[in-house]
Amino acid sequence: MLLEACAGMVCLMILLQGALLLVTQSFRGLRYLKGEWELNRLNRELRTRLETYFLYQVDGVELNSTGSRITCYSHSSPQRKLFYLRQSQAANCQSLYSESWSAQASQPGVNPLSPPHIAVTKLQLEQPAPDLIRWTMELTYRPTGARKTFREVFHYERQ
Repeated sequence: MLLEACAGMVCLMILLQGALLLVTQSFRGLRYLKGEWELNRLNRELRTRLETYFLYQVDGVELNSTGSRITCYSHSSPQRKLFYLRQSQAANCQSLYSESWSAQASQPGVNPLSPPHIAVTKLQLEQPAPDLIRWTMELTYRPTGARKTFREVFHYERQ
């Protein structure tokens, strides 16, 4: 009787250990999927935001010599907007920033475009044609280390 009870306990322990392993792997899978979802969401958001900005508000651009900073000039008002990478003090990683200046403002406004849990590890900008910008950057979901490369070509109307 005691032997049967011990054997039953051992079987129960093995089943519980297997169930715990399955649950742990499921949580890892969900964490990975959440990272992929976050990277895809930011990818879509940035593409929409930048495409709308370039298409409707930009009529001139300047790239710095390394291709890591772009200055955009707007025809709707005397306005200038810069996009670049900078170390975020709050997130302790590199983030994509936009800096806006207009004739009415006394100083430029600086805003992060990437959330603190996503690091932007690389930004490369090229101008393959006079009215095109090739934008490449690498996004990293910091909790899991998942990476995604953002590649897009934006068209803007020259005035």
